[in-house]
Amino acid sequence: MHEDIVLDDQLKRMTYWEDPIVDAVVATVLYRHRKKGEEEFLITKRLRGLATGYLQGHHGGFIKPTDKSVRHAAVREVEEETGIMLDSSNLVFAGRIGPELYRSKVEFISEKLLLEITNEQAEPGTAFVLDLFVANATDVARRSKTDNEVSFVGWMTLNRLVKEYGQSAIFNYWSFMSIACQTLKKKINHFPESSPGQYIF
Repeated sequence: MHEDIVLDDQLKRMTYWEDPIVDAVVATVLYRHRKKGEEEFLITKRLRGLATGYLQGHHGGFIKPTDKSVRHAAVREVEEETGIMLDSSNLVFAGRIGPELYRSKVEFISEKLLLEITNEQAEPGTAFVLDLFVANATDVARRSKTDNEVSFVGWMTLNRLVKEYGQSAIFNYWSFMSIACQTLKKKINHFPESSPGQYIF
C-alpha cells in the first residue's frame, strides 16, 4: 500500500513524474448542527481504495466524464458513499488542493487549532487536484443503500475529533477538515495552504 512507502521511496517515485496525468477529484466535508450550536462532522472509515483502514471526514472520489459539473460530481459521490442526498445548493466551495496531498495532524494550542502538514505524501504514485466542498446535512434525507466504500463511524464535534485522533495517523487529511472549519467561519481562501508546514487558525 502507498501508506507504507517511506519518504525516500516516495521521492524516488516522484523523479519519474514527467508531465504526469493529474486526476480530477472532488470531496465534501459533511456537517450538521447540534442543539447547543456546535457543528458535528460525519466521520467514516475507508473500506476500499488507497486509504483503506483510515478514518476520514471527507467523502468523494473521481470526477467522471458523465458528471454535468464538479458540483454534480460532489453530490453524486456523497450519495454513493453515504446515502445522503444533497442538492448542489447545499455545497459551499472551500478550496482547491493538490497535486500533492500530504499527511497531517492537529492539536489545540490556547483554543487555536495548530495544523501540521508533514512532508509524508499520502498518495506518492498519483497526482490529484481536488475541489473541496462543505455541506450542511442537518435536515437532509438519506437512503439506506450505498456503494460500501466506507463504513459509518458517527457524527463527531471538532473538539472530540482532535482529542481522539489529532495526533494519530489513523485520521486521513486533517488539512481538509481545517479548510472546512475555516470555511464555516467565513474565512474562505479558495487556494488554501496545503503544503508542508505549520498553520494556526
